[in-house]
Amino acid sequence: MPARVLRILMAPVLASLVATPVHGGIYTWTDEEGVTHYTDQPRGEGAEEAAPGGLANSPMEMPEPGTWKPERDQEDDDGGAHEAAREREEAVQKRRCRRYEERLEWINEELGSGYREPRGNRLRADRRELRSKIFSEC
Repeated sequence: MPARVLRILMAPVLASLVATPVHGGIYTWTDEEGVTHYTDQPRGEGAEEAAPGGLANSPMEMPEPGTWKPERDQEDDDGGAHEAAREREEAVQKRRCRRYEERLEWINEELGSGYREPRGNRLRADRRELRSKIFSEC
């Protein structure tokens, strides 16, 4: 075999030998001041090998069923001011959507009645923008 082929075949073999996993334990020990240390090498007497599961994350604490309520569901003692503000906001939103739809209808009529090219491009761009607004806001 030529030397070039041997090099090509030996490269993966050498890489796998270099990259072999080494089993290393995790050891814990406590110094004179009471501080616990974690290391991969034992530190004389008193070093204990930590269990692999000893460093796992703690489970997430969940609230008791029926005790958690989102903030938006909590009632305030403000005499219905939030309800009135929400109704005003909905009325404004409906008017805005109606104007968008009227404008879109007008643009479609203009495009259907004939136009010159620069104006048609502008109308189509306006139509795309209005459709996007209607889709996202209405």
